[in-house]
Amino acid sequence: MSVERYKPVQRRLDHAPAGFIVKGAGVYTTAAVIAQDGSRSEPLLSKTLMARKSADAKFTPFINEAAADGTAIPVMIYMGPDIAAADLVAGDIANVVGLLSDAWFDEEQLVIENSKSLNQVIVIDNDHRTIRERLRSMGLVPVLTQSISNPENP
Repeated sequence: MSVERYKPVQRRLDHAPAGFIVKGAGVYTTAAVIAQDGSRSEPLLSKTLMARKSADAKFTPFINEAAADGTAIPVMIYMGPDIAAADLVAGDIANVVGLLSDAWFDEEQLVIENSKSLNQVIVIDNDHRTIRERLRSMGLVPVLTQSISNPENP
């Protein structure tokens, strides 16, 4: 009589070896306020790159490298849970967690809205730097990580 053994089943397709933070403890804020967005139709995802408005110091997703209201410069990565669009339409979101500096992070998990990339150039006062370079100057270092789902020798 043969005995069949159950074979383990792979339940995840993503075998990321590490979380979002790859190296470093990070410097966080727990008192950030995300500004109300009355026209928002999509949720704000965790790990979204954020900018800060000059007028009220509230955070908003980084979407426009040419904005004149202070939001042309990314300054934080939102680290809380996804926020429903309806909540952002309803009002400000207070006491959110944001990563400010001192961490290396998996760049593939970073969310940059409006089809921007880390190689997007931001020009401020004749200073031409990419988003990647600006983040590095803040102590936020984007790095590529190797997923164990990828073949070893592509």
